[in-house]
Amino acid sequence: MKVLVLGGGMAGLCAACNLVDFQIETSLVESTDILGGRASSWKDEEGDTIDNALHVFFPHYLNCLNFLAKVGAEKLHWTKGMSVYDLQGRRGDLPMGGGWNKVLQAFNFSTMSKLDQLSMSYAIAAASLMSDLALERADQITLLEWFKRHGMTARAIDHFRPFGAGLTFLEPNQVSAKSLIYWIRSVECKEMFTRPGIGFANGGLGEIYAEPAKRYIEERGGKVELGRRATSIKVKGNLVLGVEMADGETLTADAYVCALPYYELRYILPEEALDYHYFLNLWRLEEAPSLSAQIWFDRFVTEMTYIAAKMRGTFNCFADLNRIVPRFAQQATGSMVEFVITPAYHLVNLPKERIVDMVLDEFRQIIPEAEEAEVRKWVVVKQRQGIFAQRPGIDRFRPVQRTPYPNLYLCGDYTRTFISAGMENACASANLAVGYLLEDFQDRHEKLFSKPKYFTPYLRAGAGGAAVALAFWKLARARGRER
Repeated sequence: MKVLVLGGGMAGLCAACNLVDFQIETSLVESTDILGGRASSWKDEEGDTIDNALHVFFPHYLNCLNFLAKVGAEKLHWTKGMSVYDLQGRRGDLPMGGGWNKVLQAFNFSTMSKLDQLSMSYAIAAASLMSDLALERADQITLLEWFKRHGMTARAIDHFRPFGAGLTFLEPNQVSAKSLIYWIRSVECKEMFTRPGIGFANGGLGEIYAEPAKRYIEERGGKVELGRRATSIKVKGNLVLGVEMADGETLTADAYVCALPYYELRYILPEEALDYHYFLNLWRLEEAPSLSAQIWFDRFVTEMTYIAAKMRGTFNCFADLNRIVPRFAQQATGSMVEFVITPAYHLVNLPKERIVDMVLDEFRQIIPEAEEAEVRKWVVVKQRQGIFAQRPGIDRFRPVQRTPYPNLYLCGDYTRTFISAGMENACASANLAVGYLLEDFQDRHEKLFSKPKYFTPYLRAGAGGAAVALAFWKLARARGRER
């Protein structure tokens, strides 16, 4: 059996690695000269690592972490906290990992009152206890509306905003509630405080996994070709016959796994594919753009060894990678701070110089040490940054991995699994696509897909405590109104 994989991003590489595991003749083609797609990195002329974006990992990314381990990627560096800067520039620190004593420390979060923290805890608990039917209904409203329905205070919403925007590239009043509740439900209750908090690649993300994945494929008889762009998918009846490439060659296989972004897939589909609502729905998806900026300083301007967020402004999250990443820290003489700039609809067409000036101005307002430091160099990356916009009502139009053509499968973070778009969904969708392919062509039922346990059991066990907490919260709100 022969399978052709289109696209060398994380989903395509994960799919190809799965296929060669089952001794399937596999070829992967990628249109650019860099593997990794949106999860890539490269070296500049001075030998510094340029990330396509600031990528972080969470312990519940089971499919993604399993993929990295399988290809022999270098182990991630796990951090044990995060910080949030409020609108006044005050910093609050949230400990993560290290045991249950961190739970009590978390309730000393200096930029939120106890009422704010309790309202956020209640909303998270309510999200975790939602039924699957209620979760589907949550796709019809925005996250902001859902938070308000569940009593979350305005200040607590402001604290959640930068993390939600960093995950979905949309504001709380733009994004589907379901897309974030997907994420919340995927975390076990104990994970946030008892397991490592947030993981970073020890170097450029592409460096740690893209080349190892390529070697993994080739060592098992597969082929990986760069600089090969697909221009059209050829079909006859209900079967895909081949894929025409930009050089005029038509590549053929028994089955095809398309790991291209949805906006690239749309323009290589044959016209007759639009007779299926499955493919026509791809035109309902739109991009939520994102930007990233990396700024090198001539000295260290932070002491932070974990990620930080800012409630409002040009950027929402940032990290001093020369403090966090061991490989960078060994030789660093100054900070290299990477910024997540989302949402970016209003910024994506601005000159890069203007964007970096805006970032620097806001960064120096909250990090006074940066005022005296000189900028050694900077990079703003705009290409291949966004994800599909997870607006209310859109989730039902995400395609599943099996297509109307029985020898064509889709994977990528825009396809539908159990979680919102991102690296975990890219790998989860690849596992599902290959699992379906094996079932359809080889009558094999292999468990490749991993789904984390929801933390519902933990919360149900403490339902009485939750009820008491809710009563105290309502009482606190009532007293607040009396004052």
